Amino acid sequence: MFKKPKKTRHFPPGTFIPTRARVLAILQLCIAFSVICYNLGTPFLGEVFEVREQQSLYQSIMNNHLFHELNGLEQDTIMEGYQQLLAYGNRSFWQKMSEALRLFFADIPPFKLAWVFLSVIVPIMLLKKVEGAKLAVWLIPLVTVLYSIDSLMFYPEQPVLKEQQLFPSEEYLVDRYLDNPLSSSITGQQEELKQAWNRYLVVEWSDESPDNESQLYPNKVNLGAFAFNLARLEARKEDQGIVPLYEWKQSLFVLLLYMGWNIYFAFSVTRSLKRE
Repeated sequence: MFKKPKKTRHFPPGTFIPTRARVLAILQLCIAFSVICYNLGTPFLGEVFEVREQQSLYQSIMNNHLFHELNGLEQDTIMEGYQQLLAYGNRSFWQKMSEALRLFFADIPPFKLAWVFLSVIVPIMLLKKVEGAKLAVWLIPLVTVLYSIDSLMFYPEQPVLKEQQLFPSEEYLVDRYLDNPLSSSITGQQEELKQAWNRYLVVEWSDESPDNESQLYPNKVNLGAFAFNLARLEARKEDQGIVPLYEWKQSLFVLLLYMGWNIYFAFSVTRSLKRE
């Protein structure tokens, strides 16, 4: 009938580190666990969209009637690649997990891996008030600086993939395949870019005249799209051989952002603990 009043727990002074330091430690832990989840989750969630997109490309080629006009060797090669893609996407949980662990412990740059472990261990030390945590906090920005130097000096620039090079820019389509500048409305721009894209496919991938009044124009667009997709498929095979690294050189802006946050974290935690 009568509820007993809830007892409020009281902790003696000094049980916890200052609120500012505690919040920063928890934020650093969240960032570290986000990096861990992102890297370990790549073979699970990260691949889903990539595999589906590749499946869509294969299917658009094989479902096109022009596919049957290819010679038998080309057809067999495409169908074999599609089956390999399906098998790759259907790997077991344990196969994906072993790959995720290999990527995490073997392919992540050593300084980045050190940052991950320090960003988990040091905040926990801070929250548990372990002796020496106040000094250990400066290991995190130190490792970040070493990672930045390592990235700038020893990691190559990420190359432009051959598949990406196949796609024309919006400016190229507008300049060469539109008679007038883009309209101001979003809907109009979408329709105009679609028209420019179709004319691009006809002219540069089917070697036909871009006369869109002709009854054969849809067939010309289909022929150009088919040739373009075949080129994409071939480019992807070449791209698989030029992207062996797990990580490429980071931009200076991103590295400065990394260093700024980690130095701020260490400085703010140290200052907050000194006030205690």
